Amino acid sequence: MTRRPPVAKSNYRQVRVTFTQEVSGQLSVSLYGKGLNDAWSEHTCLDRWRPSWDEPIVTQDDVIRALVHALCERQIPGIG
Repeated sequence: MTRRPPVAKSNYRQVRVTFTQEVSGQLSVSLYGKGLNDAWSEHTCLDRWRPSWDEPIVTQDDVIRALVHALCERQIPGIG
């Protein structure tokens, strides 16, 4: 019988972005990352900020536009 190799925790380096709009309308973005084969319990918060956005956020398209704008205007650590 052939033994299978052990399954790694994760075969991916991953980044998770959390984009939140509070009841007051204030936006916040959190950027998390984890290394190859690390579990999400071992993730690191890479950056957190409150972007400015003057347009109403009503639809999913509005959310995507605001998030892309927030990511483009921010100097992400390690990227420049």
